[in-house]
Amino acid sequence: MKKALNQQSKYEWIWYVLGYLSIARISLEKLKNDQYPKKDPGEKLAYYDKFVLLAVIWNIKHALELIIKHLGLMVDKTYLQSHNSEILIKDLTKRIKSLKIYKPEKIDELAKIINKYYRLEFLGKEFFIDKNTLDVKNSLFRYPNNSIDVGFVNQITVEEIDELLKDIEFVRRLRAILDISLQAKGKAKT
Repeated sequence: MKKALNQQSKYEWIWYVLGYLSIARISLEKLKNDQYPKKDPGEKLAYYDKFVLLAVIWNIKHALELIIKHLGLMVDKTYLQSHNSEILIKDLTKRIKSLKIYKPEKIDELAKIINKYYRLEFLGKEFFIDKNTLDVKNSLFRYPNNSIDVGFVNQITVEEIDELLKDIEFVRRLRAILDISLQAKGKAKT
């Protein structure tokens, strides 16, 4: 997997990350508070039957992937051209730990939450029909896929929605701390 140079501002990556996380948060809050559009049959179905969760989970997973790539750009203006979060976080962890940044334990916290979503070990649900499936291309919630049992969406609880909301806020704060830590090392591209 080659590293690709990137000419874009680091802020463009953050705008996407914050956008994906914001859409996930807004959708979850509407679902939790039963505030979805009831006049539009399509939107009503997406919320009432909770299928909006498929998009929410993909948005969280994609935001995590973009955070890894964004932080890689801050380290040395490169990122791996991969969608495999496990490979991406291992590479980033190695590069960041060599910098001796402020609060280095934060990269371990990032790795932990990335692995939680990469392995789909959240909500206490069984997502896969085949338990040996891993989301190596970060696409299982992006397209219809025979590997996922989507029936879990109908059984999600308010507590599980709160877990997702808590993870989103945790990721937002963690990303900011890591940004500041890397900027303090003078490695950020401005």
